[in-house]
Amino acid sequence: RFGEGYVAFLRFRQPVSATDLKKVLTKYLPQAVVSSKQATAARLLLPRSQDMPLSVSFNKVKLLAEELKATDYTLTQSSLDQVLVNFSEEMDTEEDGSIYTQGTSNNVSNLYSSRDTIHMETF
Repeated sequence: RFGEGYVAFLRFRQPVSATDLKKVLTKYLPQAVVSSKQATAARLLLPRSQDMPLSVSFNKVKLLAEELKATDYTLTQSSLDQVLVNFSEEMDTEEDGSIYTQGTSNNVSNLYSSRDTIHMETF
């Protein structure tokens, strides 16, 4: 469930709009999800598929990168570190939801109790 797939990272010389990114992503990798995006970089999550070997996934990332004029791109298998980050983020999301639905206190410190760690990623 966690970390089942690949992570593609693309860098661009010029900013790429979210609309353009999603349009090209739908064309080449419709099953992929934009995990994060900045003006000149994007991280995509690609689920592992029995129907699509790694070589085909890499070729599709290459075509996507060429169409978006990426200056650099990588495709890596989800690492244990990424699995733990995804799990932690999912747990934070669940905790945040329970904080807002309980409504037992309006104390600001309670709202941020589940955000006492910072996740940093290096690309």
